Amino acid sequence: MEHGTLSYSIPTSLGKYRSHEINAIRKNLLKLLSDEEARGLSIFGGEGVGKTACFLIAKDDIERTIEKSGDSARIVYFTAQRWESILYNVCLELGIDVKPDRRISEYISALKNFRDPLVLCLDGIDGLLRYTRLEAERVLYVLSRLRNVRLVAI
Repeated sequence: MEHGTLSYSIPTSLGKYRSHEINAIRKNLLKLLSDEEARGLSIFGGEGVGKTACFLIAKDDIERTIEKSGDSARIVYFTAQRWESILYNVCLELGIDVKPDRRISEYISALKNFRDPLVLCLDGIDGLLRYTRLEAERVLYVLSRLRNVRLVAI
């Protein structure tokens, strides 16, 4: 899987009505964590159809499995904001010692030194692309080239 894509087109309640989607996200997240060839996952659809909720249910389930196994893999989730803020918060979440208000390249350098598998989920990626398209494309490109980082865009 070079880049997976999951589409949502009909808004429904979660739980039993979205079990297929939750299982598909779970399967693809596991693949991102275990397969070095897997690079990213896109989850797209209209507003309010359950993309984020399905992702978070699958994420919680996988994190419980990771915790039980003692694995060091991490899945971090952030809603779209300034790139500097996203990367700073990712570093904090991972316990990487960084200072706030640094340049994007400094945060990426810090992430290069983080060796454990990392799935970085960015919710609302369309907003980042809309307002800072060139910067967003550059940051996403660099992040996608880090060996340990996999991207999920919602």
